[in-house]
Amino acid sequence: MHIPPRSPTKDRLVNFRLISFSYFQIGVIQALSGLFTYFYVLNDYGFPPSSLYGIAGDWADKTLEINDMDYEYRQNALGHAQTAYFVSIVVTQVADLLICKTRRSSLFQLGMKNWLLVIAILEELVLACCILYIPGVNTVLGTKPIKATYWALSLPFALLIFLYDEGRKFLIRRAREWKIGKLVEWSTYW
Repeated sequence: MHIPPRSPTKDRLVNFRLISFSYFQIGVIQALSGLFTYFYVLNDYGFPPSSLYGIAGDWADKTLEINDMDYEYRQNALGHAQTAYFVSIVVTQVADLLICKTRRSSLFQLGMKNWLLVIAILEELVLACCILYIPGVNTVLGTKPIKATYWALSLPFALLIFLYDEGRKFLIRRAREWKIGKLVEWSTYW
């Protein structure tokens, strides 16, 4: 090991750089993935994003029709959109797990030798499928079965997370040579 362990007296487990990276960088991409998927699904059900502004109070009214859609249809669309949001967070969390595997080294250098990690990712995806597709479970949890294309909507965001972090790690590895690498290391290396 080239890097000594952290000092328990001066190095904190949670610091500003970790919070910045988790919430303001990767977290924003994950939230955008969820929102994009949510609005995409609602648009598929006939509710374009421009028609949603200001209708929250009317949405729950069982007597009104919005965009010529009755209450049952709206609730079904909302359930599918919320479930798709959940799925997009699951998919981007897989990317987040992969990028957190190392803080400096590229995943391409290390590979996926940790089979427990692979099993954990598969279990996460199987659990999400159980929550969505097993009758009774999805009724209790309020999820809806969604199309496979809705799962795929968050893949570009997962790829963005992965590429963003690979670029960040590349700059950190070059920190001694490039000034920008030192800035990236100072601001994102927790």
